[in-house]
Amino acid sequence: MEHTGLSLWKTTLIAGAGSILANLIVLYFTKSLAPEFTSLSVMPVIFWTVIATLGAATVFALTRKCTKNPNRMFIRISLIALLLSFGMDIPLFFVDIPFFAGATPGGLWSLMGMHVVAATIIVSMLVRLTKATASTTSSIPNI
Repeated sequence: MEHTGLSLWKTTLIAGAGSILANLIVLYFTKSLAPEFTSLSVMPVIFWTVIATLGAATVFALTRKCTKNPNRMFIRISLIALLLSFGMDIPLFFVDIPFFAGATPGGLWSLMGMHVVAATIIVSMLVRLTKATASTTSSIPNI
């Protein structure tokens, strides 16, 4: 079998770097929407993007080992994880939580947008760039 992609760890590094860069660009343009909201600052954005990247890579590796159509399953799991990631953000529209002081509707939309940006980059790169294994070569969908 011919392998034509990157290893999972290389793809993970590229996806992580790309999503961090993209989220920092979003942060640059949206920080003024919630200047006191500490979740919208450089270190938390980088930290949580790295955590999301590592989590996605782990789930991707597991789905490749455990399913016959790993890319489709990974995309479904990722969509569910993305929706669940809004679980902490949405209540902040209605309830003030001291730990998240400074949150504004604009800041929360920005944060949720970062979730979407990171998920889009990470998932698409993992699915498209990672070298196929023997169990995944016939099941890679065109996305």
